Amino acid sequence: MIQIGGGGETSRLQREARANPHIQMLPPTDDRSGLAAMLASADALIHGCEAETFCMVAAEARACGLPIIAPDQGGAADQVKAGAGLTYISGDSRSAAEAIVRFIGQRVELGKQAQERSDSVQNMESHFRDLFALYATEWEKSHAA
Repeated sequence: MIQIGGGGETSRLQREARANPHIQMLPPTDDRSGLAAMLASADALIHGCEAETFCMVAAEARACGLPIIAPDQGGAADQVKAGAGLTYISGDSRSAAEAIVRFIGQRVELGKQAQERSDSVQNMESHFRDLFALYATEWEKSHAA
């Protein structure tokens, strides 16, 4: 497992992972080609944050044809719905672990689905254009009286 980035629990997680040679914890990166190479060689992206609105890293994973395991809320969940992968209950580590185990059993199928849907990824610009158009339509409907 490779973790890229961090959060409020980074120090604790680094201490716990130190003894496990199968876990690498890397700092945030802006090396897009390096990140793309890591994503291309992975089996899945496991995302841990429910607070992102678009979730660029999940969109990039989808574009690579990579299945996503993500919390059931936030931008990463939207990428799962549009692509291939699994969700878990936000903030629930047991649910996340169960999703990872489910993924192992469905890895081949989810991998094929992710590959087939990899060309349907929206970029951030088109995402927000569509989102604001939806907001405008809903506002017009609500004020059409």
